[in-house]
Amino acid sequence: MSLPNTTPFGTLIVAAGTTVLESQPGYLERVILLGTYVGSVEFYDSSTAAGTAAGNLMGTVGLPLLNQYKHLDMSFPFKKGLTVVATCTAIAGVVWSK
Repeated sequence: MSLPNTTPFGTLIVAAGTTVLESQPGYLERVILLGTYVGSVEFYDSSTAAGTAAGNLMGTVGLPLLNQYKHLDMSFPFKKGLTVVATCTAIAGVVWSK
């Protein structure tokens, strides 16, 4: 469910690395765990890949080996943008709004 007066967006994170999802303020709404991969996905309040300093970390979601088809509903605001760092070959869906 989107927050009032916002437009939802979504993407899949399927590879290790850093991905800038949004370069404007918004809300991290949901993380969907789609696979059985071990690792984590970190979320940063940053509009660039270089902004992954500890002070910008909004949260980390672990991807345990046996966790399938679950989701975490969130309402984390970000001011600068949304950057995701996957530390494994993660299969996770990310939904945000702006």
